[in-house]
Amino acid sequence: MNTLREALQEYLDLRRGLGYKMRDAGLLLPKFVSFMEERRAEHISARLALEWAQRPSVQLAEWARRLCFVRGFARHRSATDSRTEIPPIGLLPHRSTRARPHLYTEEEVERLLAAALELPVAWPSTPLRPWVFHCLIGLLCVTGMRVSEALTLELADVDLDQAVLTIRGAKLGQWRLVLIHPSTCAVLADYLERRERFFRHPVSAHVFVTRCGNRLDSGHVHRTFYTLSRSTGLRAVGASKGPRLHDFRHRMAVQTLTRWYESGADAERKMPLLSTYLGHVCVAGTYWYLSDNPELMAQAMARLESAVGRAIMTGQPSFGALLERFFTQRLMQQRQASAHTIASYRDTFRLLLQFTHKRLRKAPSALVLDDIDAPLVMAFLDELERVRGITARTRNLRLTAVHSFFRFAAFEVPSHAAQIQRVLAIPAKRFTRTLVPFLSRQEVDALLAAPDQRSWSGRRDHALLLLAVQTGLRLSELTSLGHEDLHVGAGAHVRVIGKGRKERCTPLSKSTRAVLAAWTREPPRAENQPLFPNARGGRLSAHGVHYLLNKHVTTATVKCPSLKNKRVSPHVLRHTTAMDLLQEGIERSTIALWLGHEYVETTQIYLDANLAMKQAVLDRTTPPDGRPGRYRPDDRLLAFLKGL
Repeated sequence: MNTLREALQEYLDLRRGLGYKMRDAGLLLPKFVSFMEERRAEHISARLALEWAQRPSVQLAEWARRLCFVRGFARHRSATDSRTEIPPIGLLPHRSTRARPHLYTEEEVERLLAAALELPVAWPSTPLRPWVFHCLIGLLCVTGMRVSEALTLELADVDLDQAVLTIRGAKLGQWRLVLIHPSTCAVLADYLERRERFFRHPVSAHVFVTRCGNRLDSGHVHRTFYTLSRSTGLRAVGASKGPRLHDFRHRMAVQTLTRWYESGADAERKMPLLSTYLGHVCVAGTYWYLSDNPELMAQAMARLESAVGRAIMTGQPSFGALLERFFTQRLMQQRQASAHTIASYRDTFRLLLQFTHKRLRKAPSALVLDDIDAPLVMAFLDELERVRGITARTRNLRLTAVHSFFRFAAFEVPSHAAQIQRVLAIPAKRFTRTLVPFLSRQEVDALLAAPDQRSWSGRRDHALLLLAVQTGLRLSELTSLGHEDLHVGAGAHVRVIGKGRKERCTPLSKSTRAVLAAWTREPPRAENQPLFPNARGGRLSAHGVHYLLNKHVTTATVKCPSLKNKRVSPHVLRHTTAMDLLQEGIERSTIALWLGHEYVETTQIYLDANLAMKQAVLDRTTPPDGRPGRYRPDDRLLAFLKGL
């Protein structure tokens, strides 16, 4: 077994290989290992980890931080040394607090920039030091970059023609582009010209360099800034706390938000833009500026009160806000609806908004709830049938999405209960339930023989059609299949998550298993491609499956003319599977499980379409006696009178 020091090196190499920088852990954990060696301890224990973490001369927050590093190393070590104790979470609880930022005024920034130009020239041969810090502080102030991002900036990352800086390898390894103002470009160009003039020989590629041409050190930058802040009166002499370089970043963010509020712009909607510009991992990091700044919070509250006041005065809640909450809160968070449901509801409201814009001449974002009343919804559904030619089933599906939204609105805006009830009272349209279409055995054989298996697409289509006919999978289930969902070994089966998020496994016949096993040996066209990919290796769309099916039906019609009079869709193949099972004498409950039906009653439609089963019932019964009648013509005179 390797020693703790060897195990530590393996742990650091592993974490760095996964993309973690491990800077602080790489400095502190070797000290912990040295502490363990001093105690002659070969195994990590919670007691020794706690003793090392609580060594004096550090703050309480540092205790929890040290123990967190040891906990991660102990988890790794426990995999090879069962005697390792992992320090439990909560041994040294400490919640870090954000330092309150100092918001620099324009006068303070000007004093710092002027003091930077008056810095003593410590490098007689290269008097660049004042210009280095003058440009660095100005860049931090106007761009809001982190200090580490500015110090790692290289000449290749500066594009003055496009006024863009490229930030590489920032926090969590993110890259981003930072646009700069023309005045900032002018100052930066002046500095780079001086830098090139002072360093005629090649030096470091970094923008901000020392007298030797190397990259500026973060510690040196902070010490110089403390000197400047004391000389300008921002810090008291000998004070350990005061304005920081990072506060320039806070200043830029707060000033941007303030300008948005003062100009009447929608700051909440623009918040993701500021978050991206600053390089925040999530927008929540940007919202902190609102909570920490009383003036910004007051403006945000004033904006909210104004919006609420307008809504109360007019009694017109925004339709757009309700619709957004319906999708994000009701469907995604509360009900956790599937992607198929969300896509179906999305398409319904996209069509409704387009119809409303054409009918009312109002932009979708300007609509209020009163605009979407029952007559408008009825006109929308009628136009879908008349213009787009949808069936009554599709019309009812669109109406279901509208009803779901208005049931949500009933809780959000009870003041509009009368309007909501009128929309909810729109009934579903009755329609004629036709017999379920399905294919005969001869038609299935002709369809499976249609793809040309000498080509890659032909082999794919043959495998897809064979799997569809044998398993009865839905179209969405077929296109979402991955290689991990197919098992062709002993007990061959295919695993799907179907309608209602019900998971089921469907066994495969020997012929289907052989075809799919051969298909899986085909060379992949893309990484992580689905089981039945398109030509580029991506997922087949529903339109793509309909297209290839219609193409092969046309080919199969030559050998099987009965297909010419049938409309064959992927769902017809599902009906064919059900009818085959039913004709083989399989019970309805088993067919429902095979197809993934929610209720056994759903399978009743296949009984109605099975004429052979009805004929078998007729053969088992004794029909009542009946005698054929004989036609006798009417009397000639009566026929004359009847024809008058």
